[in-house]
Amino acid sequence: MEQILASDIELVSRLSNTGVYDFVIVGSGIGGGILAEELVKKERTVLLLERGGITFSTHVCNTARPDFSRGKADSPEGNELVYGALKAPVQTAEGSEPYVGGPMYCLGGRSNVWGLWTPAVDDATLKEYFPQEICDDLLPKGHEHARNLLSNYSQRDTIYPADDFETVDGVNALDNATDTLNKAVGDYLQPGHQLGLGTLATQLKAPQPYRFPQGGFSTTGPLLNRMYAKDKHLTVALHTEVLEVEYSDAGSGEDTTHVTGLFVRSTNNQQIYKIATEKSTVILSAGTLGTAKIALTSGLQNLNPLVGKGLIDHEAWAMRCAQERPDNVSAQSREPMLLQSMINIAGRRCLMSVTYNSNFFLGGSSRLSIRQYWDKDGRRRLPIKRGKDLIKNEDTNFDTVAVFLEFHAELDEENEVLNLPSADPIIRIKRPDPHVDERFQLELQELCTKIRDSTLDLKTDLPNFDPAPRPSLLGIGVFSHEVGTMRMDGPKGKGVVDHNLKVHGFGNLFCCDLSVYPVSPPANPTRTLTAISLRLAKHLASKTPRKGHHHHHRHHHNGL
Repeated sequence: MEQILASDIELVSRLSNTGVYDFVIVGSGIGGGILAEELVKKERTVLLLERGGITFSTHVCNTARPDFSRGKADSPEGNELVYGALKAPVQTAEGSEPYVGGPMYCLGGRSNVWGLWTPAVDDATLKEYFPQEICDDLLPKGHEHARNLLSNYSQRDTIYPADDFETVDGVNALDNATDTLNKAVGDYLQPGHQLGLGTLATQLKAPQPYRFPQGGFSTTGPLLNRMYAKDKHLTVALHTEVLEVEYSDAGSGEDTTHVTGLFVRSTNNQQIYKIATEKSTVILSAGTLGTAKIALTSGLQNLNPLVGKGLIDHEAWAMRCAQERPDNVSAQSREPMLLQSMINIAGRRCLMSVTYNSNFFLGGSSRLSIRQYWDKDGRRRLPIKRGKDLIKNEDTNFDTVAVFLEFHAELDEENEVLNLPSADPIIRIKRPDPHVDERFQLELQELCTKIRDSTLDLKTDLPNFDPAPRPSLLGIGVFSHEVGTMRMDGPKGKGVVDHNLKVHGFGNLFCCDLSVYPVSPPANPTRTLTAISLRLAKHLASKTPRKGHHHHHRHHHNGL
């Protein structure tokens, strides 16, 4: 496939000298991939540089993958197992917590394996940390546009799968579950918030006959479509690692530093090439670690000491329980669902997700095992081994509930990407130890117990009935939500980039990935990043008139 689609990096280098590219984007994940697609739609000419090749043609959940007893057994979820096999290494400095994530070097990057949950960063967090201009554009229209893009406009009116829940004997499984849970956890809900269906970045039903649904979203699909079509506005250079940004200061005054070129290395032949950017705008979208590594190698920390600093990942806690389905309970009343709401716990803002007979990235993982199995009468806990055997080997029907809690985290100036000459990013990252706060631990357990008792048929009035297990703290990088190394301006202070994601002091250098977040939000960050990418595309296109059909021009170089 790559032989048909690949661009010749030496020819790309020579073409760049003619100023043919309006934009040069580094990285093809959620930030860079969406930005490239939107700019090409607007007939701007884009060069997209991707360190890897073509590993996927779509999101991994749309293809054959390891998948066993979804939502029930402790088998790894398909996208988690694939991510674990393909992620690139990241090294940690002495004193760091273990880092279990890593970048993916391929077309589409980690958008090929992400968990597809698309909550928006909540209004309170946006207003407290993000620039006013971002808030004005994202609340609510920007977030709505992002949700529509990620779901292929299939959930504009109704969040999937709201219409699929049947009403049996006057009881609707979705209504019953949301009503029960909202009553159980009402003391924790943020004012104005209620549990409801969480949105997924999927289109699972086609609106017309013979129009195929797209399934889980990744940036790979749209980019590949244009590569197959030989779109004259898009050039994708695969196996091209960006090493350094070359820039010069044109004089005194604001925004006078100009990116004149990118030094890149072909991972095929290890040769170094220069991409000329005198007449182009450059956008770094290589991820929180990758973008910082390029910036540090280029010496941007000498212009702004915040470059590479502040790295953080939010706390994510999870718990799973299961019960053998009682004889008087129908399968229709136990439909799979994902419910979400913002809550306050121990004085901290948090996104709470409850999955019922469904799983999520890591929801079926050995890292997040089912901690309690209950018998069908709801009286007796089963030994862990017996519960596993009943689900996996005897195919017994179990109902499972999983609780997933994401807290916000402030950027930490002690954490950073280190400027060392290593092929892999080297980071120093550590979070405050939440285990020392016993009150916080007890509140987490109390919340999980309320959720377990309201979703499973347990005889909780029996004396000395066991509480739910305390949730487990998941490792740094497990969901690839790390942020902050190229933070944007906000109410908390000036950052590395402004509200339009332009690097301070530069006229033609921008960043567009999770590195620009000024906080690790209490939510999966993808939908808000999508909205920010769409906003940036609109801004850049408005500042860059179309150059015309460059690819029809003939270029004469004696060396060719």
